[in-house]
Amino acid sequence: MKSVGARNWLLAAVVCGAAACGNDGDPTAASTVAANSVVHDRLVQLAPAAVFAHRGQGPTRAGDPYPENSLAAFRAAIEQHTDGLEMDSELTVDGQLVLMHDDTVDRTTECHGCVSALTFDEIRHCRLLDGHGQPTDQVPPTLDEVFQLQPTNVLVNVELKIFGTMCRTPGHGPADIAAAMVTTLRRLGVERRTLVQSFDADALTVVKTQAPDIYTAFLVNGLKPADVAKAVDIRADAIQPGGAFPFLVLPPANLRAALDAGLQVIVWTVDDINSMNTLLDNHVSGFITDDPVLAQNVVRQRH
Repeated sequence: MKSVGARNWLLAAVVCGAAACGNDGDPTAASTVAANSVVHDRLVQLAPAAVFAHRGQGPTRAGDPYPENSLAAFRAAIEQHTDGLEMDSELTVDGQLVLMHDDTVDRTTECHGCVSALTFDEIRHCRLLDGHGQPTDQVPPTLDEVFQLQPTNVLVNVELKIFGTMCRTPGHGPADIAAAMVTTLRRLGVERRTLVQSFDADALTVVKTQAPDIYTAFLVNGLKPADVAKAVDIRADAIQPGGAFPFLVLPPANLRAALDAGLQVIVWTVDDINSMNTLLDNHVSGFITDDPVLAQNVVRQRH
């Protein structure tokens, strides 16, 4: 069994080999290797599976001191040696990306209203709530702030959230958030550590059209043969099946079909040992989990 330190050292070496890092060992340094290939290889090297911390420490809930999608939750996951962070992004009324799961800020902050109807500055004045509904010192963060967290080899799996009918307005559809994401990742130069995920195939298609080198993952409920075919059709690098474990069973034949199609498979949201081990037996590439400590322990036992 590799220690955490040895595993991180190996990962850094592999990343620099794949990404042609400079002397500073920065995995986001200039490279002739496509970003999605670098992300793909990092997931391979994290076998038997990469662990992604869902919204940092899971959804906001009683007993958890960290609000979901908060810098505090992401820092805690990093301290727990997670391989990657999972989060949700949406567009404000003035076209800025902010990390938020719901169409509205009502459940997770002290404010009210659709994200698409609030300015970036307005949302940044909203304090995130803890699991008891009390305001914390945390505010909805930006991707810029997430990518400033250390160490810089932690993968970032960010969802493009598409507003429902109540909150969707002109300028806030799949193409708009996809374009904003591509622009942000290019500006930050972090494509080699980013996975862009969405349930919306049109949004992922826009990402691949504008930036074929960005790693994309097609989110689906359950896993059907048609889902695999769609992921291949939109040139996704991965498929992310999931649902309410441990009651949801992903057919092994469909998991194998996804792998045979050249897709990496990252499953959500997996929080129990039996499901994790079953999925590892089926050679998935990673888990999205509310319990990154448990997932890391299960993965290490399989080395």
